[in-house]
Amino acid sequence: MVEQNTACAICGLTFIGRRYACQDHNWKTGMARGLLCPNCNHLLGKAKDSTDILRMAIAYLEHHDQYATYASLPDDQRAVSS
Repeated sequence: MVEQNTACAICGLTFIGRRYACQDHNWKTGMARGLLCPNCNHLLGKAKDSTDILRMAIAYLEHHDQYATYASLPDDQRAVSS
């Protein structure tokens, strides 16, 4: 964890003051890869550790990213909270 500056290896979220970090590992080899926050750990799990799926997800997001921030969205395109 010191090697990663006590932060998630993907998003950089610090583990200081947080409940736990997830030890990521390669499912095929069992070798440890690094520490991840729960969200990033789930991200890799849902993508089945597939770099192809993750690349397609990035391409999808980039293709559909017409607005830089939520605040810049027109009112009719903002999600309505209930």
